[in-house]
Amino acid sequence: MHRAPPSEEDPVDIIIDIHSWLRWLVLLALIGGAGIGFVRNSRGEPWQEGFFSLAVIVVDVQVLLGIIIWIFNSGWDQGFFFAVLHPLMMLAAVAVAHIGLVRARKRNDTRSNLIVAYAFVISFVFVVMAVPWDRLV
Repeated sequence: MHRAPPSEEDPVDIIIDIHSWLRWLVLLALIGGAGIGFVRNSRGEPWQEGFFSLAVIVVDVQVLLGIIIWIFNSGWDQGFFFAVLHPLMMLAAVAVAHIGLVRARKRNDTRSNLIVAYAFVISFVFVVMAVPWDRLV
């Protein structure tokens, strides 16, 4: 039985691939969470945190992978977009998602659905603006 030689791919390249694919899950989680929030609010449904927390965790993982890539891939040497704009916009996106979730938890009523929906829409806009669309996988 002949085995292929082990891959010599850099671990950072693997993380970049995961980060690139995870962007789609982030976009779906944010737009899905916003949609759920708007629908629940319009129906007067009570606040249920479940999916919203999961969506924020997905964004957190994405940002963590991005920080790892930035540190180990000399992000500060990658030009203005990857050195400054992309990281700051993504940090803003995760901050807005967290702030919306915390404010919704504190309110803990039907309107909480609307708060988190608006926060997720704003986060979604930040992500869409900061994604390097020319590097689609």
